Amino acid sequence: MEPIPRFWASRTTTVPTRRRGEVPVDVWGWSDRSREDALSRAERRAQELAARGIEDTRAAEYYPGRPVREEILEEVRGDDGALLAVITRNRYGAAVLNTDAVLIADVDLPASALARGRRRSARGAGPAGGAGGERPSLLGRLFGRRAQAPATAGDDANAGADARTGTRLDDAPGVSDALDATPEATAVRERVEAFAGAHPDWGVHLHRTAAGFRVLISGTGAAPASEQARGILDELGSDPLYVRLCAAQGSYRARLAPKPWRVGRAALRVRWPAEGRAADEYASWVRDFESSCADSAACRRVWWNGVEPTSDAERRLLALHDERSGADSGHGLA
Repeated sequence: MEPIPRFWASRTTTVPTRRRGEVPVDVWGWSDRSREDALSRAERRAQELAARGIEDTRAAEYYPGRPVREEILEEVRGDDGALLAVITRNRYGAAVLNTDAVLIADVDLPASALARGRRRSARGAGPAGGAGGERPSLLGRLFGRRAQAPATAGDDANAGADARTGTRLDDAPGVSDALDATPEATAVRERVEAFAGAHPDWGVHLHRTAAGFRVLISGTGAAPASEQARGILDELGSDPLYVRLCAAQGSYRARLAPKPWRVGRAALRVRWPAEGRAADEYASWVRDFESSCADSAACRRVWWNGVEPTSDAERRLLALHDERSGADSGHGLA
């Protein structure tokens, strides 16, 4: 895969806009070589932007339109030195796997299913049965759901963090388990199993996330920006923004750590790169966040079609993903 830039620098320029007149805009430049080179690119981009103007100031730094501006935590290279993957820290603070060696699809469940999952969880309908003690569904047994743990002091901390960062339906404790019994979850699993049946030479790995599913596929050879990749991601039901991001960045992405507000922490507020006092705040936040992640996982392994990876690179990355995401840890999803 192409390297993710290590060096970033910004320049502020005045840009004409149609609705607001001239406004100041921070324009970023990037480089694999040096900060000076990044600054030079920022200056060139600032000049170009000032000359042409923009409709909306947000368009100057639209996320999918440039390389990902995230701290590089680790590079993964093959025996020949080729770059296989990069682990970065995303905007809100979680570690993310970036790679083009294994296709990764994220399939979120619809808001209606999340709402029903929240209501089921609030009624105490644990995975072993509902209030009436009914037998768990076939889907529940296939998913290997665990009994829902009782509320603890940590739940109160989660609620406080959610209030600060904006709670979404998928943030409620226990919702991920309750979602397994919804028709939407059943439909996703059936879709993935049908997909695997139609592509018997590909390894298809299904994982459960707090708000849906993650599918990792080996053997496709599909570059993230290719029509083949777009077709696969669309067929599996990936979010359209994620599909565009993969194409723009030249890599698939998978979150390896919990979302901060699900483990009682506010999202990271300092953007990378951080300097001076901001750098201290950034480092302090990371220490606190990582200390809160020990009992949580980003995903849980659900099903695999049994087809082995076709290359050492795929095998290595699948193992890395499962280890770092806690897929087999038995921890709760966050």
